[in-house]
Amino acid sequence: MNSLIKHHYAHKELYCLIMEPVCTKYDLNMAELLTLLFIHDHPEQNTASDITTALKLAKSHVSVSVRTLEDRGYIICCHEDGNRRSVRLNVTDNAAPVIAYGKEIQNKYFDVLFTDFSEDERALLYSMVDRLNLNAQNYVRENY
Repeated sequence: MNSLIKHHYAHKELYCLIMEPVCTKYDLNMAELLTLLFIHDHPEQNTASDITTALKLAKSHVSVSVRTLEDRGYIICCHEDGNRRSVRLNVTDNAAPVIAYGKEIQNKYFDVLFTDFSEDERALLYSMVDRLNLNAQNYVRENY
């Protein structure tokens, strides 16, 4: 079981290393890049709270990331129904090059991980990882 934890951190390190050129090219930190890609990939989950929950990032990191991305014109913050507390985040056209490069490099990450995997093996792994995540979410919901 310790290998699951060890591998989790190894995958995280690999992802950060592979994504570093995107961060460097666009002068973003990893939290900013993750936030931007998440908003792009999950337009229905477009609040800071959604990002914090999904990516397990600190609220302060997401808040600073949102501010930076908005200042750079990569996202816009829209107040819902005039409510200043309800803010929806949307990607702008200015973010297109960042997102395109980010997605290209993400694909490299998956190519590295799935070297020599068949499509059936990939499908089986996705299914198992989904079950692991569901078990973790259920435990947290029921116990915390």
